Amino acid sequence: TLFIARDRLGIKPLYYHTNKNGLIFSSTLNSMINLYEKKIDEDSILFYLFAGYIPSPKTIWKNFYKLEPGHYITIKNNNIKIKKYWDITVNESNKINSKNINTHFEKIKETIINSSTIQSRSDANVGVFLSGGIDSSIITKLYAENSNKKFNTYTLDFEGKKNNEIDNVRSLIKDDKNINNIYEILSLSKNKEVLEKIFKIFDEPNSDSASIPSFLLSKSSKDNNDKVVLNGCGGDELFGGYDRYYIKKKFYLGNIFNKLKLILGIKKNIFDAYDNLLNYEIKLCNPTIRFVTNTSGINLGFLRRILGKELFIRGCNLVEQKFSIYDQNLKINGSSFAGMITDIKFYLPDNLLYVADQTSMENSIEMRVPLLDHRIINLIFKTPQKLFFGKNFKDSKKTLKNIFSSLLNQRIIKSKKSGFNAPSNEWVKNDPKYFQSEILNLKKSNLNNYLNFYEIEKILSSEKKINKYSHEIYSLFCLKKWFDFHV
Repeated sequence: TLFIARDRLGIKPLYYHTNKNGLIFSSTLNSMINLYEKKIDEDSILFYLFAGYIPSPKTIWKNFYKLEPGHYITIKNNNIKIKKYWDITVNESNKINSKNINTHFEKIKETIINSSTIQSRSDANVGVFLSGGIDSSIITKLYAENSNKKFNTYTLDFEGKKNNEIDNVRSLIKDDKNINNIYEILSLSKNKEVLEKIFKIFDEPNSDSASIPSFLLSKSSKDNNDKVVLNGCGGDELFGGYDRYYIKKKFYLGNIFNKLKLILGIKKNIFDAYDNLLNYEIKLCNPTIRFVTNTSGINLGFLRRILGKELFIRGCNLVEQKFSIYDQNLKINGSSFAGMITDIKFYLPDNLLYVADQTSMENSIEMRVPLLDHRIINLIFKTPQKLFFGKNFKDSKKTLKNIFSSLLNQRIIKSKKSGFNAPSNEWVKNDPKYFQSEILNLKKSNLNNYLNFYEIEKILSSEKKINKYSHEIYSLFCLKKWFDFHV
């Protein structure tokens, strides 16, 4: 019997392909794709346009798949079987209440500390990616307490980005002589060169601009001889760090606005209002599509224009079916746990961890994620939600902040979320001609079968629309650059 398994949370990738001759598998898609005839999967293009990444088990290539997290493959007597061995279980304990909740939170804290200690073990030098946010600050301070030796932290800011967090970093490390910070600012002139390198190594298209800091910080780690790096990935997904986990009351009015479906019949020559109305109408009426596109930031009106009615509806149906776990959990467990579970199953492994793995491995760096321990997840989903979450997004990650309040200063605890992303929207606005020429070259590819280039050209010829759809334009640009290297 041959046994092949992927870790519970998808920290490392595992791809496979089956045919009449058997099965081939690898930790990279590029290493095996050229052994066979390759063909773009049409559904995967639609998933990318809606979500910004391709959810498991699909890949960009037809008949090539990702083994989903928490699954294994067995091959015995020429029979191939795929089974699930682990899943998230929501089991809010009625034994946990306001009187003993602190004991439960202490267990979560102890497990995070234990995971950090285990993940810090290495014969090679260990560094930490330090953004200045809650998660990476906790990992940094825990490692400092555990190592008792000088180590490097790595911080990257971008020219033109608002809310850079270097002041948070300096406030965290100022009294600890063992923490050395290596700080870099990326200029606008250098980002094109970096993007070329990233899309060349990526197995699949991905529009997350966090790939840029992840790649550059990994390279900096390599240059400074740190072979192992810790980061705070997973803190938002495990402790409720996104706005989308706190549903706004207006979305509960969705059924009242069903009549807005008439918008779909409005003629195309009525403008930007059409895009906005369509975007909000679908989000009001469909919680799953709302959640996925709120995560990706894609305007549905924009997609309706560039895809046409038939492909747009097909894309909506694909998203609704694939991410149906969100709607199922929304009805049973509420919006916060529903969002966290959906992100842990898809956004985390197929987007965040995918980017971290691709960019770190290219630089021969071993990336470790102490917060992504299944023991922590099991404890979190036993916690009564009313005791775990703050009242709204302003009080997000309440539990994580409280249990590590003695480790962090108030500046970091009270700071607004900045994110790990590059200012890609500003890049589009500042250099529209570059993005126009790149995207319009897609007409030479087989994406002509999917995209309405008449509508795309109209958008790209208007400064107002470029500014409005800079995020969507960047997503198309990422798809084009990936196609340049791989199709």
